[in-house]
Amino acid sequence: MSRIIPFALDNYSLGECTAICDRGWMVCGSNSTSGGGSTSITVSRSVLRKGWFQPGRLVLVERDRLPAWAGVVDTPIGLLAPAPITLYNIEYLLKLRAPDEPMMLTGTVATIAAKMIELANRQEEMYVRMGTMGGSSTYREETLDQRSFWEQLNAMVARSGSEMVFRPRREPSDGNRLYVYVDILDRAGVDTDFLLHDGQGGNAKITGASME
Repeated sequence: MSRIIPFALDNYSLGECTAICDRGWMVCGSNSTSGGGSTSITVSRSVLRKGWFQPGRLVLVERDRLPAWAGVVDTPIGLLAPAPITLYNIEYLLKLRAPDEPMMLTGTVATIAAKMIELANRQEEMYVRMGTMGGSSTYREETLDQRSFWEQLNAMVARSGSEMVFRPRREPSDGNRLYVYVDILDRAGVDTDFLLHDGQGGNAKITGASME
């Protein structure tokens, strides 16, 4: 079971409950995600009646031995208990917003990412902030068009050979309000495009595996 903490639109906690949350599709931000990744939790009648899980609200999922994960509530939302609640990965917020007009941004991949996040927050406060400013130090020029911020940010980070991770954190200095930090990092490892798979026609035989 995971600890589930829903937040109001001002990102202060409304309470908490426990639920099973399938996080197998993602642990943190991924260049392969186009803003539509989702998971779900199922809540009881007593929790559903509290009205915590409304579209646009953020939810923090905590479980021992896994990084904290934040998602966005949106439809479909079950109305009858036990009710499934859909949570979209945090990139969804950037997928819903786009620049008001084309513009040129210059700097490193991290400084341009910071500017894009600032522009998105000007349209509506998302409580998404720039975190670690690493990644490629190459000076670049990026022309923003009117596609979503997520599509353009994701493509820029991939081209730069960097990685992007979304890291939720409750800030004690701001009444434990939830923020999500975008970390731009040097890419870890090498993508070989090689997969091992077991079973008929597979290229490997798995004789023992375990995960905690």
